[in-house]
Amino acid sequence: MKLKKLAILIHLIILGILHAFNISANAAPYNIRVLNTINPPASVEQKCMLIDSHGLLWMGTNSGIKSYDGYRFTSYRSDANTPNLLPNNAVLSMAEDKNNCMWIGTRNGLVCMNKQTGHFTTYHLKGERSREIYALYTSHDGTLWIGTDDGIYSYSHQTNIFKYYNHTNTTMVETDGKRKPMPYINAKSFTEDNNGNLYIGTWSKSLYRMDRSRRVMYKYNLPSGDYTYMLMLDPHGRLWINTWGGGIKCLANPKNFKNPGYIDLFHGNKATGINYRIIHDPVTHSIWTCSRYGIGVLDEKNIEKGFTYYNNIGDSDNNYAIRNVNDICTDGKGNIWAQTFNNGIFHINTQPTIFDKMQVIPDLAIANRVKSIYSKDGHNFWISLAPAGIALYNIDTHRTLVNNEIPTLASVQYSALITHISSIAEAQDGGIWLANNSYGVLVIKDGKTTIYNNGNCQFVKDNFVKALHHTRTGIMFVGERHHLSWVTPQGKAYGLNDDLDVVNINEDKNGNIWVTTENKGILRLSGNFAKPTSLHKEYFNPENHNYAVNDAIYIYEDSKRNIWATSNSGGLFRLNKEKNQFDNMNNELHWDFDRIFSIMEDPQHRLWLTADDALICLWFDKEGQAQYISYTSENGLGDMVFMPSSCFNIGNNLYFGSGRNLISVNTAEARNGERIPVGNIMVTDIIIDGKRYAELDSTKQRRIGEAMPQYIRNITIPASVGKFAVEFAILSYINSNLCKYAYFLEGYDHEWHYVDADVRQASFENIPAGRYKLHLKAADSNGRWSELPYSIDIKVLPPWYASTWAFIIYIYLLAELI
Repeated sequence: MKLKKLAILIHLIILGILHAFNISANAAPYNIRVLNTINPPASVEQKCMLIDSHGLLWMGTNSGIKSYDGYRFTSYRSDANTPNLLPNNAVLSMAEDKNNCMWIGTRNGLVCMNKQTGHFTTYHLKGERSREIYALYTSHDGTLWIGTDDGIYSYSHQTNIFKYYNHTNTTMVETDGKRKPMPYINAKSFTEDNNGNLYIGTWSKSLYRMDRSRRVMYKYNLPSGDYTYMLMLDPHGRLWINTWGGGIKCLANPKNFKNPGYIDLFHGNKATGINYRIIHDPVTHSIWTCSRYGIGVLDEKNIEKGFTYYNNIGDSDNNYAIRNVNDICTDGKGNIWAQTFNNGIFHINTQPTIFDKMQVIPDLAIANRVKSIYSKDGHNFWISLAPAGIALYNIDTHRTLVNNEIPTLASVQYSALITHISSIAEAQDGGIWLANNSYGVLVIKDGKTTIYNNGNCQFVKDNFVKALHHTRTGIMFVGERHHLSWVTPQGKAYGLNDDLDVVNINEDKNGNIWVTTENKGILRLSGNFAKPTSLHKEYFNPENHNYAVNDAIYIYEDSKRNIWATSNSGGLFRLNKEKNQFDNMNNELHWDFDRIFSIMEDPQHRLWLTADDALICLWFDKEGQAQYISYTSENGLGDMVFMPSSCFNIGNNLYFGSGRNLISVNTAEARNGERIPVGNIMVTDIIIDGKRYAELDSTKQRRIGEAMPQYIRNITIPASVGKFAVEFAILSYINSNLCKYAYFLEGYDHEWHYVDADVRQASFENIPAGRYKLHLKAADSNGRWSELPYSIDIKVLPPWYASTWAFIIYIYLLAELI
């Protein structure tokens, strides 16, 4: 007993310490989701990170710089093939200027990479202490600022001149007004306010503000006397200071260097004393920082509370330990990249999710998937489980009862509950019917459960019941492995003897019954179901040339009376009423979801479909063009494991079963994808006879074009080239594998060619000599297409014997002979 009390006491003390230091080992707030991880080689140490003006992600490492387009890394470093590309492969800092140049600070000099031409120029600043370039920053006027151990430099692209700031040309003003020559400054970071004043963080325990026009430096006397390692100005004009060992400080009024409104946010914990980069996230109105411990987050509306640090992020399905975070950057649209020292980069999104994920199957349960869903009131949900079992979940208390734990099933034989229950429906009298794959139908009514099978009723034939549906007129349809039956409100049972392996049953607005099967496609039944001989049957299947496949999973009529069907092998179909056939929609939608399990419609008349790889929201615009959004685990769905018919709607809420979870959708927040901007489309590579552009020698590169692939506008293909390709990408970084790509070679193609994300190349082989124009477009996972804003001129050269000069020679020789 004493040991137990001691353990409880120690636990409480630890919790108190963590609370005092604002440290959490739990997942972070603000609906933060880890979309994906970017993993350079494990041996590569990441030093710094940058998002350029096109949206391309750059990483500075101990092995050169790398760019990442959402699919592939492109590396730039000095090696045996390019020995002088960088003066040193250890990259300490990066900045992009306004002239398509990437500036790279290394341990042995400064490098300018012209992104348009691919040319690298190295600069060695004066002085041995200026060899290592620790900080680079581009101010609003395009000036490049450079921080070294020897002080501050600036570079102007217009004059191509470096300026050095020192005691001979710059004045420092103390808080008491005394003026002195500028002292030695070890500059580590820069930031700029809206008046063009430059703030400079140093390694010399001082903070400065520079009046650039007057060359005057104002020195701040901070109480803590810490190294002002990294700076950031937020939209409210507050200056945030990351220190080396002293935590984070804030100046509420930094323009007043005598009384800047100093706020100390450090709680004394050494684990969070060293902070690297600091950023502002406009989506959550929060300040983010990174440290060796993990990630720190602060609500900008409640600064006094300070930062809460997290070394685990994500959710219960996808939880990530995050340590040694040495850089963090954002695109300002809810995407945040957190770079670790040698454990890759975490792509985080702070946009609120439209999904509420509830774990309804306990961890200790044998079942691990939600099969079917039904609720009378939107509070208590009947859920059949896979591979077996039944559960009752209360959405208010989040309590789940399984099998015999459910009071109305307490007396039911256990073997009848641990088999597959594939469908749930409510009868006209309020009874809950469960389709059991071994025992027939279980009917729960008035607190009791009755089992109906082929021994005690006429509507169950072989006890393998797979589907149930209750019509508006009170008829309950029962689909089995070999039969379709129905029972009227008066208790009379009827059926078909068509050997139907039933999967799903539904009713349209005209009272027709639609049945999807595993073996005979789709059946439509119409007529008086109390008189089976009067019924009209119509099958849609390959044999009748009105449906492409034999299997169908789900069928649904939307509010506009479109009949939709899904298949285990053919994707999505829609009934063409004029031709009385189901047309496959995959080609029209340019997607490749071969297996679609269920369909529901929301109050905004959008269709929601579950597939192997995504939850899809589909609608048609005013012009009748199909639009869609694909949601995955990156959007907050967790581990997606959808099953046929695992969906339910009640009121304005849609529910889907996915793995152990019940997913509810706030459809009012699903704004057709306009919240997230479309990413830029970029040419990422040119491939000649299987060799990438970087693998070609410089002579061949110049023959192909005058610019790097990202900027190329004209491509020349020599006659010796048999095959070439233009690789391109849409820089969305979210659900990149679901993006779609298309290309059209004007002068050669008659239509657009569509390719998936794993290809994303416009490939050509043995193209006749001539001039062409290449058009490229792409769609993000929201299904929004955008086209490259320019076409690429392609000139395919003829062989020498078919060139213009050859024909001139032929004519000359012919004339000589005559």
